[in-house]
Amino acid sequence: MGEVLQFRRRDKGFDTEVTAVLIAAYERAVAAIEQSGRPHGLCEVAARRIIALASKGERNADRLCAAALATVSKSATSSAAKTVRQRPGPPVRLAPHLILIDTRHENAGDGPP
Repeated sequence: MGEVLQFRRRDKGFDTEVTAVLIAAYERAVAAIEQSGRPHGLCEVAARRIIALASKGERNADRLCAAALATVSKSATSSAAKTVRQRPGPPVRLAPHLILIDTRHENAGDGPP
């Protein structure tokens, strides 16, 4: 299920036992991401979180997976919030001859004058 990527660390690599734990945590995270319908690209976010925690000494697959999924959720929520914030709001009529248009975004000029 999981794809093994070559990952070089400057100081040292993970031994076989730890690598098995990382793979188990990653495969659980991928299954949860796919089941939730979230974009497959979030699997890389999960993998990076698992590796980061393992580099700090975490060796429990359940905790690694849970932390990865929490990071994915936070990342997905943050991305969705950014998407919502990037949409320009509708023009606001302040007075009959004065309209306020949000020009902070690229496509803000597409709306009415």
